[in-house]
Amino acid sequence: MSSHQRMYLLAATSIAALVGVPFNANAQDRITSVWTGAYMGVHGGVAAQQSTTYDLNGFGPFVFFSAGTGSVTQNRTSGLAGGHVGYNWQSRRLVYGVEADIAGAFGGNADVTLNQDLFGGTIFQQTYSTELKWLSTFRGRAGLELDGTLAFVTAGLAVAGIRNRWGQGFTDGTPLEFADRFVDTGARFGWTVGGGIEHRFSPNWSARLEGLFMDFGRSRKTITATSAGGTDTGNFSAQWENTAIVARAGLTYHFGTVN
Repeated sequence: MSSHQRMYLLAATSIAALVGVPFNANAQDRITSVWTGAYMGVHGGVAAQQSTTYDLNGFGPFVFFSAGTGSVTQNRTSGLAGGHVGYNWQSRRLVYGVEADIAGAFGGNADVTLNQDLFGGTIFQQTYSTELKWLSTFRGRAGLELDGTLAFVTAGLAVAGIRNRWGQGFTDGTPLEFADRFVDTGARFGWTVGGGIEHRFSPNWSARLEGLFMDFGRSRKTITATSAGGTDTGNFSAQWENTAIVARAGLTYHFGTVN
């Protein structure tokens, strides 16, 4: 190879390198700016609720409870519709951020009614009911991005509007008429953990699928009354445990565009 050919080859290599530097830098900028920034969106899905009612000190006849354990468990699936907001940061393939969401629930009232014939036909009834009215979460998210698709895990605080009820009594006007004996309603606080996948299908839009487990712990209600058998008067307590498994899909708008 002549000296001129070597000079031409060196010049060509140098030019290629100079051209390649800004191209690679732009590629790196693109990687780090796909997910960084604020976003908001809408989502919908289902919540599979489970509620267990406990008779802590014998207010109701145990024969009415499942398997004689002093508890009744109810399962119900509710629909969900709501919105979410959040902010992401990205460091190369790692994406992390915070998110808050809220959703209304519908079709989520679960009732278990147990009847017992007493005294030759008098009906004594117990009804256990739980209703999910709304739910909200405040979570951290972290995941890995590859070619516009983000796989993530998430965990944080869960809050829900839940109404638990235990009613019992005679349904024919006999003393100790049927009424709501224990009612617990209001905001319940707990925790949530889950994960999902989100795909950026345009510079500002992404679609997601997400699953969450939520545990709202225990709540308790104490009343002063006469027991169902009429043999004891005093303080009686009911306790509830509420959990939910949530599956939802969402559409998200990301503010700003990819660099």
